[in-house]
Amino acid sequence: MEDGKGSIPSELIVKVAELELSSSLEARNRLLDENSAAFRWIFASLLTVNGGAALAGFSSDNITKCGKLVSGVSFVTGIFFALLLAYFTMKSCEKGVKPTGEIAGFWVDTMWSGEFDEELLQQRKKQFVSATRHYNLASSFVGWISAICFLVGAIAMGVYLK
Repeated sequence: MEDGKGSIPSELIVKVAELELSSSLEARNRLLDENSAAFRWIFASLLTVNGGAALAGFSSDNITKCGKLVSGVSFVTGIFFALLLAYFTMKSCEKGVKPTGEIAGFWVDTMWSGEFDEELLQQRKKQFVSATRHYNLASSFVGWISAICFLVGAIAMGVYLK
């Protein structure tokens, strides 16, 4: 208490570290489950709507050849971007594993040492964001492009009706 501020007892730091570790691991697991379920739903939907629309367009006698070509290219492009969505999401998860483990390791170290290092915690969190940022942005971008390809293809089918 030399500078007028009280020091935090190490027992309290250890208890808080235990709670933080437990809650962060629980939150991480919950987020991974929710993210995984949402990803599977979005990925399957994008593949299904683009693939189904491509089949419907190619098999229809009510769409001109030009309409089949324009919509078909759009739907196939949508399928390609949906597959890119899967790839970038997979890479994002892969890149996030190590930083997530380092954050958990930070709390374990804090529990053992009884010392809290705010700067190190912020550094670990920044490492996580930095490791996953590009893949997260790419996943969002290609997912939206896939959805837009479906819309363009659907509009093309409507415009080129016989």
